[in-house]
Amino acid sequence: MTIRSGFHQHQQQPWPIFWSRHTDAHLVSPSLALVDPLQGLMVESAYGRFFRQDTAWTAIFVPRAQHLQGPWTSIVSHWCPISRNRNYYHWLFDALPRLSLLKFLPSSLRILVPGVLPRFARDSLTLLGLEKRCQTVSHSHVLIDDYFYSGLVGMTGCYNPYAVRYLRSTFLPHGRLRSLPHCFFVGRRHPNRSIQNNAEVEEYFRNRGWSVLYLEDLSFQEQVSLFKNARAVCALHGAALANLVWCRPGTYVMEIFAHNYLQGAYEGIAMINKLDYRPVIFKASRSRRPFVNLEILNFCLKDCPN
Repeated sequence: MTIRSGFHQHQQQPWPIFWSRHTDAHLVSPSLALVDPLQGLMVESAYGRFFRQDTAWTAIFVPRAQHLQGPWTSIVSHWCPISRNRNYYHWLFDALPRLSLLKFLPSSLRILVPGVLPRFARDSLTLLGLEKRCQTVSHSHVLIDDYFYSGLVGMTGCYNPYAVRYLRSTFLPHGRLRSLPHCFFVGRRHPNRSIQNNAEVEEYFRNRGWSVLYLEDLSFQEQVSLFKNARAVCALHGAALANLVWCRPGTYVMEIFAHNYLQGAYEGIAMINKLDYRPVIFKASRSRRPFVNLEILNFCLKDCPN
């Protein structure tokens, strides 16, 4: 397969915001990457320099195509594939910002979405009024008569301020101003992805007067409302912190890291939103589960609002 990249976006940031129209478009692999009739892969649809990780690049044989007529677009991608979509973080920053270009596209346009949509994804599409225009897809080869490629807004983990502005302008009006905890720790129920001394840490925050919340219990709209009204947030590094996109400037944020897994995605969101962001690193097991020293935690929180 050859590379056809007329847009030259594969050198990471900044990424231009664009859409393009294609007749008889072939979308292949679980990411529904765009391939032309000469088997040229549009690398922008496969995250630029990451295109070699996409099976669209190595596919020799593909299944028989599912044929779709009329105008279509897609918000399926490498990290929001057709087979599953359980990650809140990738849904917010890889999938939803591609819908920002709908205002430039035909009103009759249908939208391909991942085959398995969790509650938060369905909630967000409902708030956008798009649920009737969306169709889940489970086929890794789709032939579309009239395809409008809506570009990926940025490299995953390195956020374009355009995406942050789109999400805030679109969903913050749905955040309800009501009685909500202003200071909270985001807990995790799954023991393999939590802090080693999680119960001790949760008790520390309760004694401090904070709430301990599990975001899987909340709807998408409730998560928007919660972080919109927050004064202080603490959480272990993970998808829940994608909700920092809803926070007001100046919100105090402490992100707990395992020493053997450091990743700056949420710091990037905090910088765009002008949050008071504080990372704190603790020694962790090989499985990246940190053990939180409460004395250090208490010292780090000494100037945090309550």
